[in-house]
Amino acid sequence: MVKMSRLYRQAEAEPVIKGLRCLAGGVAGLALLLAAGTAAAQAPATAGANQEPLALVTVPEGYSSHQTIDVGGHASSITGSQAMYSTMVNQQSGPRVLGHTFEMHALPGNKHTWVDSLSASDAGFGGDPYDFAKLNFAKGKLYEFSGLFRRNRQYFDYDLLGNPNIADGRSIPIGPSTAPTGSLVWPRVNQSAETFNTVRRMTDTDVRILPLEKFSFTAGYSQNIFQGPTLSPSYSILTYDALLQQYQRNSTDDFRGSIIWKPVERTTIEFAEQVTHYKGDSYFTLNPRGNLVQEADGTPVYLGNWDSQTAYGISACNTASMGSAYTSSSNYTLLSSNATGGTRPIINAACSVVTRYTRTQPTRILTPTETLRLQSSSIKNIAMNGQISYTRANMNMPSYYENVQGLGVG
Repeated sequence: MVKMSRLYRQAEAEPVIKGLRCLAGGVAGLALLLAAGTAAAQAPATAGANQEPLALVTVPEGYSSHQTIDVGGHASSITGSQAMYSTMVNQQSGPRVLGHTFEMHALPGNKHTWVDSLSASDAGFGGDPYDFAKLNFAKGKLYEFSGLFRRNRQYFDYDLLGNPNIADGRSIPIGPSTAPTGSLVWPRVNQSAETFNTVRRMTDTDVRILPLEKFSFTAGYSQNIFQGPTLSPSYSILTYDALLQQYQRNSTDDFRGSIIWKPVERTTIEFAEQVTHYKGDSYFTLNPRGNLVQEADGTPVYLGNWDSQTAYGISACNTASMGSAYTSSSNYTLLSSNATGGTRPIINAACSVVTRYTRTQPTRILTPTETLRLQSSSIKNIAMNGQISYTRANMNMPSYYENVQGLGVG
């Protein structure tokens, strides 16, 4: 579904890129913050004729740093199906940050620092389907921090998957079936009924406090978000099945914490708590490309039966209510020309249609887990590992809503 995929590609890419720029900017900002005092101290009181220009970024006093950046781009020329290329490769044209690294280390003798070492790296920013950013920093015996962000986009439109392969030549008469004034083409399905354009964002952060002491502490947070538009086929609504458009957002938040005790050398006892919160949010609407006709007041309507080899026919109507539009099984009027100049013909009010469909089904799952671990090799020639975990879960659907408007003829 090319139009939908391009729309969401533009809508999704902008906030992602902004967010990753903020992350990269934060790393650079930390380096600049450490350098601010040094830069100010190095600024001369007066400017001389032979004075060298003041450097915009200087290495903080007591640190060494190293930075690399690899910029470039992609130029793709596609012959054939754009949808298939995006499904298999999805490497689009444009400038890219192919790779970037930044390292900063405290020099020997520099003891009064916030961090002893810091490293950051990233790649793929600018529009690649896969990109990541990583940040690590530590301060001696006080703490260690690590953070990782990953993103990938998956586009799929292999048009033969789930395709009913409707043959050409099917149509619905406009005007009396015995002497039609025109016809409405029963459309072929030119895309996969399983088309999707989704993005996954994964964030992991961990910090360890007092890693070398007898008692140390850890905390962490991870988030996994999967979202995007998809098609959901063959869902029965009123009389016929329908091709639905689905927008889903499924996310998992993990909160972690632990206390680690080292009573003797080569023995650790750890108590850990992990709380996982899953949120499944999806809503469904009619595929707007299925609105082939309209009612007399201009309301677009969905005929359904999108995968049928037989075009919409008189069996979808209540013939007893059609009045003069039905005289026999071979003389009837399903569609009338649009006298207002619209592009969609007008369907008889006694025929089965769907004017609106909405369904939401939010799901919530909370899963806390307590774990007690033991690792020991303090006794000669004996290694011991033990773990006890307890998990309980609570799942609920806070609200379920389904609304359908139209006419079903059974």
